[in-house]
Amino acid sequence: GAQPALVVEGLSSGTRLRGVSLQVRPGEVVGVGGLVGSGRSELLDAVFGLDPRAQGRVTANGKEIGGKGPRAAIAAGVGYVPEDRRLQGLFFQMGIDENITMPFMPSLATAGFFRRFLAERTLVSGRMSEFKVKAASPASQPGELSGGNQQKLLLARWMGRETKVLLLDEPTRGIDVGTKNEVYRLIKEAASRGAAVLLVSSEMPELLALSSRVLVMNEGRLTGELRGGEMTQANILRLATSA
Repeated sequence: GAQPALVVEGLSSGTRLRGVSLQVRPGEVVGVGGLVGSGRSELLDAVFGLDPRAQGRVTANGKEIGGKGPRAAIAAGVGYVPEDRRLQGLFFQMGIDENITMPFMPSLATAGFFRRFLAERTLVSGRMSEFKVKAASPASQPGELSGGNQQKLLLARWMGRETKVLLLDEPTRGIDVGTKNEVYRLIKEAASRGAAVLLVSSEMPELLALSSRVLVMNEGRLTGELRGGEMTQANILRLATSA
C-alpha cells in the first residue's frame, strides 16, 4: 500500500505519553479512543509540536518534525483542529477571511510581501460556500458565529489540498446534529482526497462510524487496536480500562 503519511515512534512525555507508536496512511481515518485523561489530546499536541517535553520520532510526509514545533508540522502539511477551539484554534480578533487563509499565507505571498489579494479572495469565498459557513460577510469575526459554524471555519482552514495529515480533537463537541453531519461529511471528504486523519473523540458511535480502525489509549499508553468486526463499544471500553 501507500507509504504512511504520519509515522509516530516511541512518543513519550512524562507520565502523559508513554512510548506511543502509530502510523496513518493517506485516505485513512484512524480513531483514538479512551477515557478522559487517557492521553489522547496530549498525543495530538505532541504530534503537532506543541509539547516541548515530548521525546520520540514524528515523521509527516517523509519529513522529520518531532521536537521542531508547530511551524515545522504546518510546513510538512499537518493541520490541527484542537478541542478547545476558542482558545487554541481561532484567532478571535481576526476576520473569517484571515482565519481561513492563515495557514496558506506563505503560498499566497508573492515577492515576499505582496499577498495576491485576488487569489486570496477567491480562496475565501470558495471555502465559505464549500463549508456552508453562515456569516454576514467574510470580514465578520468568528465570535459572531455559532459554535457549529466556528467549527466548520476551523476545519475549512485546514482542508485544502496542502493538508496531508489532519489531527482532529473532539471535532463535533457541543454542536447541533445537522452541523455534526456536515462535519462528518467534511472529514470523509478529506480522507477521500487522500488526507491521513487522526481523530480523537469521546463519542464512541462517532469514532466507530468514521474510523477505518480504532486505537485505544489508557494512562498514556496504546492498549490495543481494533479493526473490522472487532470495532465495538464494548471492545473500546475494555481496552480503555486495561493496563
